[in-house]
Amino acid sequence: MTSAVPRRQGTLLPGAVVSLTVVSLATLSATLPDSADAAGTREVVLDFEDEISFANAGTAATTVRVVVRDGGWVKKVARRSGYSIDLPAFASTDPSPQAGVLVTDGGGADDLSPGAAPFSFGADVRLDEVSEGSAKDNGNNVVQRGLYGDPAQLKLQTDDARPTCRVKGSSGAVLVRSSRRIQALTWYSLRCQRTAGTVTLTVTRTHDGATWTYRADGPTGIVRPASSQPLSVGVKVNDAGRIAASADQFNGRLDNVFLDIAD
Repeated sequence: MTSAVPRRQGTLLPGAVVSLTVVSLATLSATLPDSADAAGTREVVLDFEDEISFANAGTAATTVRVVVRDGGWVKKVARRSGYSIDLPAFASTDPSPQAGVLVTDGGGADDLSPGAAPFSFGADVRLDEVSEGSAKDNGNNVVQRGLYGDPAQLKLQTDDARPTCRVKGSSGAVLVRSSRRIQALTWYSLRCQRTAGTVTLTVTRTHDGATWTYRADGPTGIVRPASSQPLSVGVKVNDAGRIAASADQFNGRLDNVFLDIAD
């Protein structure tokens, strides 16, 4: 079966590569880290405010492209005074539509790898009424770099409507999972933060500011995924940027995607 949730009309984005540059996080939503306006940070933001392309500012050597498979799409839809992106609805058929957004380093220094530095990442999310239930779409990938079995990974997802954050590095992996389910058709801001020995997941319901915080302690060490591994938004990909067999397609809308690394 497919979701009965009506899909809002929006601007369909092509699969072309566009440049992404660093923007100041201070002007964005409360999803973003408190240190966002401090010097000595590497920041990537996808706020989707332009109707046609992704917002660009500054000079970061980073590129963004849309990846699709089996009829998938990425659409811009109105949110407040700007836009968010809308991703394919859940389908129990195989194949089913799949799509996401990939961010890759463009300067050779791999500014997307935190290493040993503190970092945070997250997004605003709005799940469709039906968002999982098949072997290939059994979760909702929000932001991810690296796969489960890789030496390093950062991952934010909403399996079974429960936000989950995982950070894995040279010293081990730490998983934090919300005890509360988020409601469909409702906007939430999700943030995962790694400090020296703690991973923190913050879930904020956007319309009323209600916030839940979860923490887990443990060593993660150096977080440095393969340089060829993209940062993926909305879908799981391998190190070649191809959608994985078990894609965990996000079914719904995403906004204000960010990765902030403190140097």
